[in-house]
Amino acid sequence: MGSIRRAPRTNRWEARYRDPTGRQRTATFARKGDAVAFLAVTETVKRRGEWLEPEASRITLRQWHDRWWPTVENSDRAANTLVQYESISGCTSCRTSATAGWRRCIGSTLRNGWRR
Repeated sequence: MGSIRRAPRTNRWEARYRDPTGRQRTATFARKGDAVAFLAVTETVKRRGEWLEPEASRITLRQWHDRWWPTVENSDRAANTLVQYESISGCTSCRTSATAGWRRCIGSTLRNGWRR
């Protein structure tokens, strides 16, 4: 479990915790209750094995796609599979125009629906 303290300089509440790799992390809140709730949720998510690095939830869908697509394109997957992936991801259109859908943050999508 993490700890909560009031930050001396900012007078905000700091929730300090360790991620599954052991790295210490800090999140700040205006209210103590928010910090307590954050720690409770964080611990639950870690126990379930659903924890994501905060940095991972700050990339856009387009950024994720641009990292993922070369690994798929250069793999030994069947040509038909690549065509299906391309149609699902819409990568043909994303290369020519950035739509609002591609710019939205996918953090909650990763947390809620793309777990393995």
